[in-house]
Amino acid sequence: AAARALGLDDRVGSITVGKQADLTAVNLGKIELMPMYDPVSHLVYAAARTDVSDVWVNGEHVVKKQQLTWIEKEELESMALMWQNRL
Repeated sequence: AAARALGLDDRVGSITVGKQADLTAVNLGKIELMPMYDPVSHLVYAAARTDVSDVWVNGEHVVKKQQLTWIEKEELESMALMWQNRL
């Protein structure tokens, strides 16, 4: 409804082929997260960044099985250090 109200529903607002989408998959099947009675509550209060398994940005799979797919870890660390020193 929000995308339609903004006139963007042809590009965003639903998970459809051809539309832009950012998605995060969280592994809620770990023993550390059991028992689970309310998945939404678990996402907010119990799950951590280490439970993220996959991430898609603008439809591109950028984290797959907890591994970066778009950049090498060393290159990312180098970029982070460069920005840390610049700031």
